[in-house]
Amino acid sequence: MTKDSSSTDNQNQQFPPHPYPYCPPHAVLEDEISLIDLFRVLVKRKMLIIIVTVLVTLSAIGYALSIPPIYRARAILSPTLSK
Repeated sequence: MTKDSSSTDNQNQQFPPHPYPYCPPHAVLEDEISLIDLFRVLVKRKMLIIIVTVLVTLSAIGYALSIPPIYRARAILSPTLSK
């Protein structure tokens, strides 16, 4: 086996796919999540969070006001036994 044939064998070798579909070259895979990074994401998406919260709150209020009020009371009376 010559040196040229071994290099072509290495080029034809199949590797398993990467677990992530795209990993930017500058990204570093870490096991920990930084709280500062999490806070930055929340600040970046604050308008989306506010809009979703307002929409859900308004729809819950609208539903609560649209259903008819139901008032129920139950009482069980038993006669007293007097001698």
